Amino acid sequence: MAPQFITVQNKGIFRSLPTFPEHDGKEYTAIVTGANGISGSYIVDLLAEAPERWNTIYAMSRRAPASTRSNVKNIAADFLADSPGELAESFKKHGVTA
Repeated sequence: MAPQFITVQNKGIFRSLPTFPEHDGKEYTAIVTGANGISGSYIVDLLAEAPERWNTIYAMSRRAPASTRSNVKNIAADFLADSPGELAESFKKHGVTA
């Protein structure tokens, strides 16, 4: 079996991020909690740069993040204050399918 190599990149605060030079044609969904935080906002931006791979990105934070990217759905979700039932209803209302 031939060794497999993955190209990596450094971007912002992140080091050794994998790149996906050969897109497999699948469209994935991501859920990012804490999307207003330092790491969360960078992750949302990085995922949103590849809309052919990440069809939908659910960006969740206590206050809905303000991303204007077409493949990012901003959702206000407080995991500490809201009950699981309230969170489930909110996700259902926003069409979270992941």
